[in-house]
Amino acid sequence: MRGESERRGFVWRAEWIVLLLLSALVLLFLAYQVYGLQAGYSYWFDELFSVVAGKLPVGEAVGVYINDPHPPFYPLLLTGWIALFGDSEAATRSLSVIFALGTLWVLSMTVARVGRRVVAMMLVIVLSNWLICHYAQEARPYAALLFVSAMVFAFAVNDRRGPLLLTLVLLGLTHYFGALQAFAYLAWLAAFESRTLRSWLGLAAAGTAILVWPAIFLVVGRGMSLVGGNFWIEATPADALRQSAMASAPWLWDAVDRFAGLVGLDAGAGGLLLRLAAVAGIGILLLVRLRGAGAGEGMRRNVLRAAFVALLTTLGAAAINLHTPVSTDRNFIVMVPLASYLLAEAIAAVWRSRAGAGFAVAGLAVIALVGQLQIRDVMAGRFLPHQDWHWVADAVVAEAGRTGGGTYFYSRWGSGFYHRLSAYYMPEGQEVGIVEMEKLGQLEPGAIVFFGNLVGHLDGARCVTELQQALDARGMLYRAEFANQAARCSNGYVVLE
Repeated sequence: MRGESERRGFVWRAEWIVLLLLSALVLLFLAYQVYGLQAGYSYWFDELFSVVAGKLPVGEAVGVYINDPHPPFYPLLLTGWIALFGDSEAATRSLSVIFALGTLWVLSMTVARVGRRVVAMMLVIVLSNWLICHYAQEARPYAALLFVSAMVFAFAVNDRRGPLLLTLVLLGLTHYFGALQAFAYLAWLAAFESRTLRSWLGLAAAGTAILVWPAIFLVVGRGMSLVGGNFWIEATPADALRQSAMASAPWLWDAVDRFAGLVGLDAGAGGLLLRLAAVAGIGILLLVRLRGAGAGEGMRRNVLRAAFVALLTTLGAAAINLHTPVSTDRNFIVMVPLASYLLAEAIAAVWRSRAGAGFAVAGLAVIALVGQLQIRDVMAGRFLPHQDWHWVADAVVAEAGRTGGGTYFYSRWGSGFYHRLSAYYMPEGQEVGIVEMEKLGQLEPGAIVFFGNLVGHLDGARCVTELQQALDARGMLYRAEFANQAARCSNGYVVLE
C-alpha cells in the first residue's frame, strides 16, 4: 500500500509538472502575440489581398473571392471585422490570434472524453508547433482553418453528430484542405458510424453543401484555369506526405535532423530512416495504447478515427498533386489537432508506471524545448516583414519629393483590384500610376517604379527582378533599392536616371 501511495504521489506530481509546462507555453504564446500586434509590421502580399478585399463593399468583395483560390468564410468574416475594428495590422491580425486561442479552448472541451492528462499533453504539443504561433500573426485563413478543424475534432470526440456535420460544412468553406479533411470525416462516418437512412441523408446533405463553393469557383470563377498545374505551386505527391508529417510534428523533424547531424548520418537517406523509425515508434505506442487494459471503446474509436482521417487527408492531397499541385506547408495546419491528439495518446501509453510517467514528462519537456527553439527562429523572421510594402511606400514618397518624377507600380495584372493593393500604404492623395512591361520605355528620367511580390533572384550580391531585366533589355539606366529581406528580391523600387 505504501508503494502504491508513493506511485500515485509521483504520478500526481508529474501531472502538475505538465500543467506548469502548459501554463508556461501559454504565457510564451501570448507574449509573442502581444509583441507582434503592437509592433504593427508591414503586411505581405497575401495579407494585403485579404485586407484590401475586406475593405470592399460586400457585393464587390464576393466578385474578388469567386476568383480567389480560397473559400469565402474567413474573407467575409474579415470584412465584418474590418468594419468594426479598422484595417490596421494589429486589428486584422488580432482576429487570427482569437482563432488560435479559441483552438486551445475548443481542444480543452474534450477533457470529459479523453481525460485531463491527455488533454494537457495535447495542448503542450499544439503550443510546441510553430504553425499556431506563426499563423496567429497573419491576416489569412490559416488560424481560422486550425480553429474549425479543432471544432470538428471536438464534436467528433464528444459524439455530437448534428454539430459535427454543420461544422464539417464550415470547415469546407474555410479552406480547400479543410474540405479535403471534411470528406475524410464523412468517409469515416459512412463506413463506421452510419446505420440509418436519416444518418445517410445527413452525410449526403453535408457533402453536397461542402461541394457548392468549389463548384462555383470552378464554373463561375477562375478555378478551371488553375486545374492541371497552371498554378504557382510546384508540389509532388511526395511533397504532400513530407509537408503533412512536418506540419503534424515539426519539432520531431527538427530533433531528428539534429540527431542525424550529431551521429554523422547523411541528411537524406539517414534522416529519412530516422523519420520512418520515429513514425513507426509512434505507431507502436498507439497500438500499445489501444491494447492496454484501460483502453475503453470510446478511446479506441477516437484514436482510430483520428488516424483514419489524418491518413486519408494526406493521401487525398498527395493524389490531387498528381494532376494539380496544391500542397504547401501552411495548408497542413489542418492536421495539427488530429496529430497532436494521436501523439498525446502515444505518450499516454508510456505513462503507466512511475518510470513511465517520468519518461513521459521528460519527453514533453524535450518537445516543448525543441518546439520553442523553432518558434523563436520562425517568429524572428515573422516580425521582419516577409515583404515590406510599408517601407517601400515611405521610400517611394521620399524619392518622389527629391526627383519630382511620377510614381508608378509595375504590374503584371493591369489595373483594377491590384492597383488598389499596390497603393495601400501610399499616403492619401499620392497619385500612383500603373505601368506594364511594354510601357516602360515611355517613362521619363526621374520616374519611380515600385514593385511587390515580384519573383527575383540573387546574382552574386545583387538582386535581379523581371523589372530590372526589362529595363536592361531597353538600355535604360536606373538605380534599384530593395526592402528588408532583400535576399527575396521581392519588394522594392527603381529610380530611372
